[in-house]
Amino acid sequence: YQRKVKKGLKDSGAIKELIKKPEIMRNKGNGKIGVPYNIEIPRFTYGQKGQGGVSKGDGEPGDPVDGGDPQPGEGDEPGKAGEGEGQHELEVTDEELREMIREELQLPRIEPDEQDLVVQEEEKLKSISQQGPRSRMHRKRTMAEALKRTMTQDPNYKPGDPIEIIPEDMRYKSFKTELKPESGAIIIKIMDVSGSMGNEQKDLARATSYWLDFLLEEPYPDLEKRFIIHDDSAQEVDEHTFYHTTESGGTRISSALEEALKIIGNLAEHQNIYIHHFTDGDNWGDDNTTCNELVKQLINHPRVKHYGVFHTESPYGDGDYCRHVEREFSDEEKVVVSSMGSRDDIGRAIREQHAQDK
Repeated sequence: YQRKVKKGLKDSGAIKELIKKPEIMRNKGNGKIGVPYNIEIPRFTYGQKGQGGVSKGDGEPGDPVDGGDPQPGEGDEPGKAGEGEGQHELEVTDEELREMIREELQLPRIEPDEQDLVVQEEEKLKSISQQGPRSRMHRKRTMAEALKRTMTQDPNYKPGDPIEIIPEDMRYKSFKTELKPESGAIIIKIMDVSGSMGNEQKDLARATSYWLDFLLEEPYPDLEKRFIIHDDSAQEVDEHTFYHTTESGGTRISSALEEALKIIGNLAEHQNIYIHHFTDGDNWGDDNTTCNELVKQLINHPRVKHYGVFHTESPYGDGDYCRHVEREFSDEEKVVVSSMGSRDDIGRAIREQHAQDK
């Protein structure tokens, strides 16, 4: 049943709709999420008199069968109950949903490079010691030691006889240092909040960001996010401010790139960096040549894996910066520009951005 439903999700276009509207998912509170889908409900149909099929015979639709009561759905309008599609939810884990989205968008699985792994020391209570505080006494191991000593010293010991515990029997839980390979990652999100960027563009950025983060959280469970907004100047802000700042002012994209470089300069050496830049491409108060040099600094940084420009098309924006980056950095695998006019473009944009990510 589960296999059929998952196939049905793809065939019915439910995953495509989910990508456009991630807010329709529901957190089930049990480590799973509910993915809505419509299915056609199976129903019984009545055959005509004198013909083969279900209910063949002289009876009329709605008559009791074998003297029993009429069944639900039976009546003067046969087939009315159960017609059409019903709204249902499939409960899936994050891993299952990621797999369905990867299959839908034909994305590769993102794996951290081995050279990016950093070995961290982690101490856990996984060892036993003969010394330690009473609060960490291991009762079972202490009793086992006392029992072994008693049986060795007293050949007449019988199961159930009292056992005396002496200091030499005491055992305690103690810390053991383990080496744990880790690979950290950070997403730097940049939002153009100039006068030409409206709520529709920000809504598009928010929905797209959700899936970009969702896919990266698998290889990087401790994914960190930093947020930059810019018009004529740039500043680092919290997530709520990032998505809800009222648009105003002109545009100087170089200010945002400079702020991103400032953040990168203060990051740990092992962190992999992904940059997602949402803009309508207007760059009125700036020189694209200046931006060129800053983009080069970003992508030449050894920890930067990706610089994605999402051209959120606006009736007031001319897209000049986006076209410029696409032209000037067409040979750079780290740089990808995707145009987005509506939520229908989210899946394509994600596929363009991360089709080559490994």
